[in-house]
Amino acid sequence: EFLARAADHAGIDRTQHPLLSQLALDGWIEIVVEDEDGNPIVGEAYTIYLSDETQRTGTTDAQGRIYETGLPAGPWQLAVPNRPSLQLVVGE
Repeated sequence: EFLARAADHAGIDRTQHPLLSQLALDGWIEIVVEDEDGNPIVGEAYTIYLSDETQRTGTTDAQGRIYETGLPAGPWQLAVPNRPSLQLVVGE
């Protein structure tokens, strides 16, 4: 994502650049949804609101994980409707 932002800032067309065109420059996120005791929450519905005004929806996997790729650069928000008090903790 850093390279994508730098290229955009410099006005470089990433699709025409000999090296940048070969790199996967879209963003990704990985989140593990856990309960208060640290146990994964499986099959929990979520929506991710992206910077390009699109949305991604899904459910957490067998490890309570949300993994999305191909995200546009920029801020995003996560909603877990059945868990309105969910807190996002950035881990190690």
